[in-house]
Amino acid sequence: ERILTELAGRAQAEEEVRGNLSEQRLLVRRLEHELQSSAQSLRALEGERTALEGELASLRERAAQADARRSEIRQELAAVERRRDTAVERAGFLSHEAKRAAAVAEHARHAVAETREHEAMNRAERRQAEEALAQLTARRLALEELERDRVGLAPAAAALLAVRERFNGGVLGPLSDFVSTGREDAELAERLLGDWMHAVLLQDQDTVLAVQAWHAEHQPGPLVLLPLDPGPAGGTSSQPYDTRLSIEGPAEGWVRAALAGSEVLDQEGRVLRRASGAIFLAGAGAPSGPLRRRAELESLTLEVTQADIALAAADAALRFTVERLAEREALLARSAGAS
Repeated sequence: ERILTELAGRAQAEEEVRGNLSEQRLLVRRLEHELQSSAQSLRALEGERTALEGELASLRERAAQADARRSEIRQELAAVERRRDTAVERAGFLSHEAKRAAAVAEHARHAVAETREHEAMNRAERRQAEEALAQLTARRLALEELERDRVGLAPAAAALLAVRERFNGGVLGPLSDFVSTGREDAELAERLLGDWMHAVLLQDQDTVLAVQAWHAEHQPGPLVLLPLDPGPAGGTSSQPYDTRLSIEGPAEGWVRAALAGSEVLDQEGRVLRRASGAIFLAGAGAPSGPLRRRAELESLTLEVTQADIALAAADAALRFTVERLAEREALLARSAGAS
């Protein structure tokens, strides 16, 4: 029993030893496997170390290159900073110049607009001057035509003047041709002279006889003749005539005779006292008479001259404005380009 018990104990111990041996063998195998894995990892790590050493050498070379590049970049940065500072200063200057150029361009734009308005005004003034000159010229031409045709003169006097060449200069012309006055006093002068305006001045008595023969032959109508020789009966009146009348040469004696004793009683000349004492109240006169027409012609001649001067001045002003507009438009183009 003791032996069996010992044998059983030893068998149990053997089993324990065998179990421990199996465990140790498993541990050895596991350690061998781990050792192989560690060896493989070591070989892999040695390869990686070799690669890393090569890469480290490359990185060191690249780091040296990077240091050199960094030095270059720092130099470039310093140059760029200097350029930046210069550019900032230049930008400030150009900003100031841009504002100044914009102000100049705006001023030039206003100047061009103002000059265009002035040009339009000059063109309007020139059109007005042209229209006024055309109207005055047309009026003057119409009056000159009426004056040539002796419109308003008595028919017999006009007929005599049409054939005055046949009397060898003995027919001097109607009395109204030798009387002149201002435009404002022409109607008064016509009232003062009355029918005497249609009387015709003759040189001498022989011309009177020749005109009488012509009148008897043609019967043109009533006609008043004023021969200078012998002149008005009773001599020339010493009474001064109205200072508003201007008398030319040979007609003065007959005008004094025609106006002798006549007196203007009002400022407008509508109330006249004749030499006989009769007072004439004039009504509305004819639209125009020879004296008024001649006075208006003289006035129109002066007005046409003034209108010509005004038109020339308007042309000169327009040309100056057009030239100034071209200059200002060119200045505006340059200013706009600069802006």
